[in-house]
Amino acid sequence: MEQHGAGRGARWTRRWATVHQVDLRPGFDEDVVWRQVVDGVAAAAGLSDPDRRTLRYAATELLNNACDHSQGSQVVVCIDPGEVFRLRIADDGIGAFPNVRRTFDLADDFAAIAWLDAGRQTTDPTRHSGQGLFFTSRAVSRFVVTSGTASWIVDNRVADRTVRSTGPVDGTIVDLELDPGRLPPLRSVFDAHTDPETLAFDRTTIHVRLAEVGREFVSRSEAKRIAAQIEAFTVAVIDFAGVASVGQGFVDELFRVLPGARPDLELVPINADEAVLFMVQRGLPRGGRG
Repeated sequence: MEQHGAGRGARWTRRWATVHQVDLRPGFDEDVVWRQVVDGVAAAAGLSDPDRRTLRYAATELLNNACDHSQGSQVVVCIDPGEVFRLRIADDGIGAFPNVRRTFDLADDFAAIAWLDAGRQTTDPTRHSGQGLFFTSRAVSRFVVTSGTASWIVDNRVADRTVRSTGPVDGTIVDLELDPGRLPPLRSVFDAHTDPETLAFDRTTIHVRLAEVGREFVSRSEAKRIAAQIEAFTVAVIDFAGVASVGQGFVDELFRVLPGARPDLELVPINADEAVLFMVQRGLPRGGRG
């Protein structure tokens, strides 16, 4: 780490072992960047073949996103190998969250994060399936995307996901951390969200607290935003971790109205505390109560 300034006003920034700048021009190839910039460092750091497969998937997905979505002119790749292998991919484009927010007419950058966290959401459906960030966020030890006025933080070491307000950020910065030898097999990450028979990406987990900056979910409009995120799926785990309370309108819309309109949809509520679980069970159709 490098210190800038002194005393309470001091700032610390990471000193990266490798910093490589690449122009996002016609002919850009993320696999070439992987081979020429990242893979050699990963091999020298002693990453196992399974860990390198995960790193390759994550790095090439992020580089491809920067090329196809950012509308930027360059991407910077920073690497810090060690006990924890760190990778940063930053572009100078329009910003991932502002781009999603404008494309889907969302209220703010936090709504854009919730949209991305659900998966199968992309600003360019002719070129992308919307799976890259979804699976990358679940495959690595720690995943942070900073863009616009927000950060999306996924810490798989402690199974925690959160959002934070930030100062305005130009472009998109993605920081990955990989704990060598402790990553789940990449195949298992895919299998957890695909139908075992058709191999279709048909299931997701909605982390309710990412949908708003707050811990209470009361209105039907909040439930409708979550319903829109799971439109493309047939199985949705609704994770209430960190949610203090839900309202009758929210529960009715999500657990009665939505399944009535989507009989093919299976909703699985998890991590609800007593108060939330009471409201959810109260709102379920009689046949769906435990």
